[in-house]
Amino acid sequence: MLQVVETSHLADRETAFLAISYLDRYMNTSTSRAIKAVQDPVEYRLLAFVSLYIAVKVNEPAVFSASGISKLTKGRHTAGDIEACESSMLEGLNWLLFCPTPHQYIQYLLALLPRDDALGSTIASTLYADCQHEIELIMETPRSVSTSPSQVAIEALFRCLDRSETNLLPSNERMAFRRSVTEVMDTVASVHSSQSSVCRSLFRSHVS
Repeated sequence: MLQVVETSHLADRETAFLAISYLDRYMNTSTSRAIKAVQDPVEYRLLAFVSLYIAVKVNEPAVFSASGISKLTKGRHTAGDIEACESSMLEGLNWLLFCPTPHQYIQYLLALLPRDDALGSTIASTLYADCQHEIELIMETPRSVSTSPSQVAIEALFRCLDRSETNLLPSNERMAFRRSVTEVMDTVASVHSSQSSVCRSLFRSHVS
C-alpha cells in the first residue's frame, strides 16, 4: 500500500492506512468475496487494490480511475472487475468509509500538548512527523491486525516521546502530557474496557 502511495505520488501517506482499514474490516465480513479471498491470494490482492482505490477517492485531491487500478494489477483485472469489486466492498462495509486512523488520533492527542505558542506548534509538528514513521513500523508487525487505531497511536506517541531527539518538552510537561493523553483515551475507551486497561498499562510502563 505504502509503495503504491509513494510511486503514485499521492498527497497523504495516511491514505494507505485508510485502505488497510477497509481491507481488514471487509475481510472480517461474511461476504462471499471475503470468504473466497481467505484462500485465494489473487482475490485478496484485488481487494487490496480496490481498498486503495476507495481510500484515494475519500482522502486524496486527485483520484485513480478504474482503468488506472487495472494497470497497477498489470492487466490481471479489468476496469469492470475493479468497479464490480468496489461495489461489493462498499456494500460489505455498509458505506462506513470515514473510520479513524492512527494518524487522526495523533492529531487529536497533540492538541493536548501543554503549550499553545509557536514552540508548541513546532513540537507538535516534530512529534507528528516522528509518529508517522513509528506508526508504519508498528503496522508492519503481525499483531497490528488485532490492535485498534487508538492503541497504535498511543504506542507510537509514547515511543516518540521517549526518544531523546524528540524530548523537546521539559520532563514535567512530558509527564503532564502523558497523563492528559491517558485520561482522555481512558474516557473514550470507557465503553470498551479492554482498551482502557491497555491505555493504563502503557502509561504506567512509561512513568515507572
